[in-house]
Amino acid sequence: MGQKQGQQINIPGERAANSVATEKQSASSPSQQSASRAQSRLGNAAVQERMDAGMEMPSTAAETEQETGGVAAAGTEQETGGVAAAASGGMKAASAPPPATKEHYKVEMKAWIPHDKVVDPEEPARVSDWLQSIDDIVDSVPGTGLIANPEYEYHSYYRGDNHDGYGGSYRVLSVIEFDWDGKSISNVTGTGDYGASHRDWDARAWVETLLGDIPLGSDSGSESARATSATSKSGGGNTFSLGIASANPLVLTWAPNINANLTGTIARDGRLTLDYSTDFFPSHGVQVSRNGKAIHTAITNNASGVNALGAVGAVNVGARLMNQGNSGGAVLPGGGVKGKVR
Repeated sequence: MGQKQGQQINIPGERAANSVATEKQSASSPSQQSASRAQSRLGNAAVQERMDAGMEMPSTAAETEQETGGVAAAGTEQETGGVAAAASGGMKAASAPPPATKEHYKVEMKAWIPHDKVVDPEEPARVSDWLQSIDDIVDSVPGTGLIANPEYEYHSYYRGDNHDGYGGSYRVLSVIEFDWDGKSISNVTGTGDYGASHRDWDARAWVETLLGDIPLGSDSGSESARATSATSKSGGGNTFSLGIASANPLVLTWAPNINANLTGTIARDGRLTLDYSTDFFPSHGVQVSRNGKAIHTAITNNASGVNALGAVGAVNVGARLMNQGNSGGAVLPGGGVKGKVR
């Protein structure tokens, strides 16, 4: 009879053969299974050596590590680049990136008088008070008023800081400090400080007579005071600024301020661009420090050659204080390399 199409035909001999093969595959000897596992842990050469010597294969990873001192496991991880360890123990968590390094900046701007002394433009006003006291003396000396008028000398000066370079005393100092993380400025602090101003004066008077000069008196003195304003600072984003507008605290009437402004911009690569403006008297300068080390010091206005005495000095000092037309800048590359004034 013909068989129906699609019907499965079981052949006794074939079924028996398949059954035997399956039993052989699932019932392989313990020694063969142990050898297979050991081969994966010890390597082909070590397994063959054990089999030739009739030795038993370690049945667990712990026995393998005990016998080899961990060498096999280490060798396996070395060859696979850690994949085996990752597969057995799970992928290791990626370590967090190190925090961004911050650099600390200190930027200062200051002004100083490079001369040892400069004229007091108000000297004529000050001498009148002293002459009044001399007139009182003259009137008290019998006959002197009939012979001659008194002669006198009176001088009034302001003390300077007496140095040309940046280092040394100052009239006014403005400072800003901050941290830079490559993106923005933070932790902004700052100070403003003022050097004491001193005015020294000396005078003498005498009367000329037929018998010679008659001294009427001499005197000298000094006064001092300290300015209390004004400096300014600000910082945020990638820019900062400093400002100076400081007055003479010893004037009788009015005098122009010492003025200066500075702005700075920091690029992502640490490049620092400075721009400044100052008046033409006195001397001005800036200094930049990164992580406690000065990387840039510059005199932005040098007034050491200005005649600052007498009537000419009074005109020079006054005109230069009222003109904030001195300007320039500097570019400082990142990494602490000194820049050049431009």
